[in-house]
Amino acid sequence: MIYDTIIIGGGMAGLYYAYKIRKMNPRHNILLLEGNDHLGGRAGNVQFHGESIPIGAGIGRKKKDILLMELLKELNVPFHEFMVNSQYADTIHPSCRVKEMFLFLKREYNDSTDRSKTFHQYAKPKLNLEFGRDAYENFIICAGYTDYENECCTDTLLHYGFDDNYSDWAGYGFSWNSLIAALSKEIGSQNIRLSSNVSKINKISDDQYEIVSHRESFLTKKVVIATTIDSLKKLLPNKSIYNQIKGQHFLRMYGKFSPSSIEIMKEKCSKTTVVPGPIHKIIPMNVDKGIYMIVYTDNKGAKTLEKYIENTVENRDVLCQLLEIALDIPENKLELVDMVDFYWDTGTHYYSPIKGEYNNRKEFILDAQRPYKNMYVVGELISLKQGWVEGALESVESVLRDLEEN
Repeated sequence: MIYDTIIIGGGMAGLYYAYKIRKMNPRHNILLLEGNDHLGGRAGNVQFHGESIPIGAGIGRKKKDILLMELLKELNVPFHEFMVNSQYADTIHPSCRVKEMFLFLKREYNDSTDRSKTFHQYAKPKLNLEFGRDAYENFIICAGYTDYENECCTDTLLHYGFDDNYSDWAGYGFSWNSLIAALSKEIGSQNIRLSSNVSKINKISDDQYEIVSHRESFLTKKVVIATTIDSLKKLLPNKSIYNQIKGQHFLRMYGKFSPSSIEIMKEKCSKTTVVPGPIHKIIPMNVDKGIYMIVYTDNKGAKTLEKYIENTVENRDVLCQLLEIALDIPENKLELVDMVDFYWDTGTHYYSPIKGEYNNRKEFILDAQRPYKNMYVVGELISLKQGWVEGALESVESVLRDLEEN
């Protein structure tokens, strides 16, 4: 049997591609292969003391995540809108000036001289000269993320969506599990194989590929790869273009506080709070129950806290100490009675500065999404909106336009 299309990876990009291609042509013979025993990749929800908490992908942005909202409406997945606003902890010194600093960096940017620099290389000397010593470190703390530090500065300044980090915006929440279930229902369980880890792709001709998993092999006319960069590079080891895409660590930790801690946390953290240190951000999930995302961090912060993610009394005590320092709470006032973690070695992706013959990021993406004839790569890793599900969906739409034109 020869499939029309085999999709490798059952995260949001793989599911969306399978859904869209089935919608375009219900007779199209597809197979989606997922290495894990569940679908969704870095998207999903679990129950934690009665609260549904996201494991990776969080919420949608009303003005920016248009495809995601259209998908929710199309599949009748309920969602609710709310305003996203945040505050800075009093422990951050000097006070945060993220918007002012970022707009300054955009004004100073010169494409001919700066496009080969990472954001760190570009921004640190400029910020420290204009705003004083350690201004760059202050900027990194106040931004709440570090996933752009080693990214091509052009992408950070033009495509990252940095305004999300210094302004209030309208968001929408929903159940990722409901969306995943709706997509898989539309795709059809007969077209999905879980626990099927693809180890190799053999190109037989421009119109035929052999997909080798640890269980069996399949033949297909087209291949769609929807994985993280690490898996992609293993499947296409001869494509050096993917060396310009990097993965980075990502960590979410949720905690439930004791009754005596609830009022303290309500006072100090009534809304999303950016803090100094490895925790980076604290997000209330249900303040009355004392349930918070107690860690929302990446890169160095994620690696620093990785050794404390096991749910033990000792580790909960360490997290309480860090939270007390970050929020200026007296010692031994907080108590965590439970916590759960979601750690990703490759949680999000970024681009290193452009190398080779590409004039801009769009040219790079066009090439990287199409490594061989009848082979496509999709996902947030290869979009202008890295780190967002919207980027994954946009990458799929870009590839589907090729199929419609042909």
